[in-house]
Amino acid sequence: MGTGINKMRKLIAEAELPPIKFEFGTFFTITFIRPKRTTQKILNLIKENPSITRKRLSELLGITPDGIRNSERN
Repeated sequence: MGTGINKMRKLIAEAELPPIKFEFGTFFTITFIRPKRTTQKILNLIKENPSITRKRLSELLGITPDGIRNSERN
């Protein structure tokens, strides 16, 4: 029906998340930007326990270890 992109944009806006980045080239790519509040939570947990592992951070925040790694890039 062709309503997927508009539905994603609407849901992202309602959740007050950063806008989705769409790229059209050889491939169609959609990038979801992790909210800064996750990054701040990660930093706070590291300040509390500088030796905390990525695995433990992911358990505490309910995201994957890859999600932690991607947050480090923001």
